[in-house]
Amino acid sequence: MVNEELTLQVYNNITAFSSWRSYNQNVYCLRQSMNKLSSGLRINRAGDDPAGLAMSERLRAQYRNTSKAASNVENKINYLQTADAWLQKIHDMTGRMAELAVMANDGTKSQVDRDNLQKEFAQMQNEIKRITSGATAAGKFNGLYLFRGGNGVPMLDGDMVEGSTSSEYTIQRI
Repeated sequence: MVNEELTLQVYNNITAFSSWRSYNQNVYCLRQSMNKLSSGLRINRAGDDPAGLAMSERLRAQYRNTSKAASNVENKINYLQTADAWLQKIHDMTGRMAELAVMANDGTKSQVDRDNLQKEFAQMQNEIKRITSGATAAGKFNGLYLFRGGNGVPMLDGDMVEGSTSSEYTIQRI
């Protein structure tokens, strides 16, 4: 019996391993470049351009804030247009009330005529009160009272308005 030893030899091809590692690294870099090219050279992650990404995010936030501020301004313009329309209606009524007062001072009018003029005058007064005061004032914008002072928010009890006594509004600057 012959004593044969089995030997196992492992040969390493260092050049092949090095080539394989370089190949994988090049494929990874190619994928990164293709990703950048396919997205229009956008910044896809913070590692691509951290300063540019920070600037981009700041500008994006500023754009969103400006957009919301413009929306707020549009709401205030609508608020003022609504108040202007109510004030125009009140102006028309006070003009008519002035006409009625002049007509009532005419010495040729009978008492019945003066009573009728007084009834119309009282109706105009009541309409102005309906628009500007009371728990169900008609002069409102988006649920806020336009002519009652404060911040326009009604309180649950009584005919008061919550908030300060000034009817000042401020528009936030950016």
